[in-house]
Amino acid sequence: MSLLSATPPRGKGIYSRDAYSSEFLSGFDFVVLNAANTRDTGRHAEYLAERGVPYWFYVGPRDSRPDSWQSGIFKCQRALQRHGGKGFLLDPEGGWAGGNASMAEAMGAALGAAAGDTRVGFTSYPSWAYTERVFNAAGGQIFGSPQIYGKTSWKNNRGALVSWYNRWVSIFGAGKLVPSVSLWDGSSSNAPAVITSPALYAQYLSDLPASAGAIAWSDTRGGPAWMQQMYHAHSTGGGFPTDDGPTGC
Repeated sequence: MSLLSATPPRGKGIYSRDAYSSEFLSGFDFVVLNAANTRDTGRHAEYLAERGVPYWFYVGPRDSRPDSWQSGIFKCQRALQRHGGKGFLLDPEGGWAGGNASMAEAMGAALGAAAGDTRVGFTSYPSWAYTERVFNAAGGQIFGSPQIYGKTSWKNNRGALVSWYNRWVSIFGAGKLVPSVSLWDGSSSNAPAVITSPALYAQYLSDLPASAGAIAWSDTRGGPAWMQQMYHAHSTGGGFPTDDGPTGC
């Protein structure tokens, strides 16, 4: 079992979207590439490796459902075999309602087995029903990334981000978490108009829990320039140190 298997990435990263350029991605401390996008993944990975930017892989909810998570893990492992990288994350969200506890445990066991060869992460919305079952079935060998985007109740409950994060701290432990955070504004069709100004985004960033890193999810533009600048400049109590070591270590 890898000693690093449950170690999350450090620094300020981003999930890659199909429209992003390699140059744009290289401006982050680390990048999580879409393993399902076989058209661009190799090109991005080569560009990032040449510039010393660590990269990971992920698959989204479509490849993380009860009927697709096995192929999702395969896509991530195949991308790692072809392109190198530090590890991968799975993103189960919809399609898991009711009666899927045993399937979630099977998925967790598979993630734990995969962690024998690489670093493995699990991301979903904070209240996803089977998070603890997945973690336990994985033998504690995976890290978590709760999606605290603030799309719902954050503006009316300033403590919501930390509260949602702490749900996962109680399962994974603080050292095995890196939050997935928002990098889109109200002009995006990706979400309701929650963060519509620099002032609101500054408030959102200040409300994030202390951590050693974050992974930003954005719209197909990568967020407006002012938001990108604020994300890059932000530091929580965790300090957001950059991911250490060469790619794949």
